[in-house]
Amino acid sequence: MDEHSPSSLMYEIGALKQELELRSDSLLQAQHLAFREMSLRQPTFSPPELGFYQVVSWLYCFYYEAGRVSFPFLLEHLSVYGLDDQNKIREHYRHVRQLRTQLQHNLNLESSGDLQLQKYCENWYSRHCGSAIPGNDEEWKKCLVSLLSEALDFLNLAIGCVRSIERDESKERVVEQWLFRVRRHHPLHEFEKLVSIIAKDMGQDFLDPAKICERYYDKWDKKLQSMTGEYDFNSEARKLIEHTLLTDADLPLPITGQDIIRQLRIPPGTSVGRLLKKARNLYNENPCNKEALIAQLAESEGLTLLGTEDK
Repeated sequence: MDEHSPSSLMYEIGALKQELELRSDSLLQAQHLAFREMSLRQPTFSPPELGFYQVVSWLYCFYYEAGRVSFPFLLEHLSVYGLDDQNKIREHYRHVRQLRTQLQHNLNLESSGDLQLQKYCENWYSRHCGSAIPGNDEEWKKCLVSLLSEALDFLNLAIGCVRSIERDESKERVVEQWLFRVRRHHPLHEFEKLVSIIAKDMGQDFLDPAKICERYYDKWDKKLQSMTGEYDFNSEARKLIEHTLLTDADLPLPITGQDIIRQLRIPPGTSVGRLLKKARNLYNENPCNKEALIAQLAESEGLTLLGTEDK
């Protein structure tokens, strides 16, 4: 097997991933604590463009989900141990996030932020295959091999950081800090379960827990991370969630402009925007489900709701 083929590089990455997890678990004296298990299958590499997309997804899942706490902790300690002085490897961590956003989201290139991200990714492609927009198997393979090679360097450095912690005279203090962060992290599904319970308790079981958590998860997680001392997750998370549901006027509406156009038979235009604002006020005063909100809006405007003409 060619040592520079995508398959051989991925094999090495798999071995380094296992070593990193084993060393980290040994250091923290707990199994599957530093890195959560991954359900995503390993990438395939034919055609190379598909392989590149899958590798970006796989690395993102490993770095930002399974290693959501541990990778940032190790990255912070690189400079402590004199590793990656030029930040080259730390940039790879950012590359993966940016490439994943560019490949899996519909960017609005009229937005300066999205335009900047697109240019960032195009520059990455140009450096590694000679084109800002890879267009054939050869170019995609160059990008794929480059990304996998970066990942190898990144994981070797992460392992080097763990080994440095192992030899550190202050190892116990560093490990305690690492454990503190890991134990403070609660995965998304724990919040979703709690949101579902709380929304039902508050008579708002029409809320979508997944959408609520998608918007507020990072904020809640950071709040818990900033707390000092031990705490009960269910109690503290409930306070955060209840406060959000009671006070945040930016909770997503259960209706859209399309619902207004279709069910109230309002033509597209400024009236739709005005009615959405009115729906927001009605919802803030009395949170309710989609059907109840559109009915309130119709009544407030003296409009007939589609399907109720003969009632």
